[in-house]
Amino acid sequence: MKKIFSGLGTLLKWTIGVVFLLVIVAYLAGVFEQKIEPGQIEQGSVEEDACDQVAEPMLVSEPRIEQIPGTIAAKHETTISSRILATIEQVLVRAGDVVESGSPLVILDSRELETRELQAEEALAASQAQLKEAETEFARSQNLFDQGTIPKSRYDTAESGYRVAQANVERAKQNLEEVRVSQTYARIESPISGRVIDRLAEPGDTASPGVPLLRLYDPSDLRLEAYVRESLASQINRGEEIQVRVETLNKTFEGKVEEIVPQADPGSRSLLVKIALPETEGLYPGMFGRVLIQTGTEERLYVPSDAVRAVGQLRYVQLIGEGGREKRLLKLGQTGPDGKVSVLSGIDPDESVKICVK
Repeated sequence: MKKIFSGLGTLLKWTIGVVFLLVIVAYLAGVFEQKIEPGQIEQGSVEEDACDQVAEPMLVSEPRIEQIPGTIAAKHETTISSRILATIEQVLVRAGDVVESGSPLVILDSRELETRELQAEEALAASQAQLKEAETEFARSQNLFDQGTIPKSRYDTAESGYRVAQANVERAKQNLEEVRVSQTYARIESPISGRVIDRLAEPGDTASPGVPLLRLYDPSDLRLEAYVRESLASQINRGEEIQVRVETLNKTFEGKVEEIVPQADPGSRSLLVKIALPETEGLYPGMFGRVLIQTGTEERLYVPSDAVRAVGQLRYVQLIGEGGREKRLLKLGQTGPDGKVSVLSGIDPDESVKICVK
């Protein structure tokens, strides 16, 4: 009996599970919802958008502009490094600071240079004392030689010692001058007026000759560098005025073609064109820009922006033609003059239609 009741229980569980699944499937299929009876809806029952006035699409002949991407770069960029091996005591600027030509940037430890200067001064004093002694000996030997008291060899030795002492004094003077010049290297000054791009060293670091400490650029002399395809670059002349667009600043500049590198890139078949830009606040090296080059003219179709309606991401207008009113989906471009927007596709310029305006 226990086996029979156990089998019935299992069968009941399976039956309940199957029924539950069937109910879920029926619910998802809409069995329990009221359905619309088949039939036709009268056209007049569909509510149309209001149409206060009508306008005609406007076909405008405009310049065809080709946009070439490029990068803002500094014409004059300087890397600051030390000429001597020394410990950095101070770095007086940070990235973004504006500096004048001759202003101090980095101060190095100059104690070793000061010690070398003292040693060079002492060496000069010693060589001058030796010169004075050699000069006295040479004068005495000359008198004795003229009197015939000493041989020619002794006179020649005294003269040679005097000449050597003179050379030692000159060498000591030059060494002292070099040490004093080296002391000026402990104070690194800006060679140009500009802005600090990067700070590459901190106090306590060791400055080595040729190792960069700072990078500067002249913000008054920026330019856009762009690779222009060879067929288009051949139409550009050096010194020609050309437009440059920087989207970040939302500005268009009048630049001048400063240089066209006379060698095409073999991969892209393009030439590097460098366009000088006016000094502008907020314009920095590395920013993105576009060269706007006119390559001819083209006709563009414009419709009033008030006529464009939106449904989600879709844009459409109501056209009034020979067949009546219809909704037409459009692909739109940039906003043009007088608040009109260009139509890339959706309306044929040859169509004889009018547009319903709100």
